[in-house]
Amino acid sequence: MAGVENASDKWARITREMERDLLGGGKAASRTGPNWKFFTPLLWAPVFPVIRLSLRNRPTARVRAFVAAIALANMHGIWLVNDPEGELFKGLSS
Repeated sequence: MAGVENASDKWARITREMERDLLGGGKAASRTGPNWKFFTPLLWAPVFPVIRLSLRNRPTARVRAFVAAIALANMHGIWLVNDPEGELFKGLSS
């Protein structure tokens, strides 16, 4: 029975550590509100149907536009994942 108590203590400790990490080491999070960078797929979603409809009669241009939009969306996603407010991008904003 002692093993069961140790397991529950272990999970309680893990839960406390996870909560502390999420809160930034015991301090309250400095930002409140939504993290807007995760809403960008909602902005990219209408681009692809617009490309399809607007370039319906030009298949070569449509393919190029799709490739360009996918490449741009992926580069934008990589930029967002790599913390645009971090050290790497501080020189770009000033």
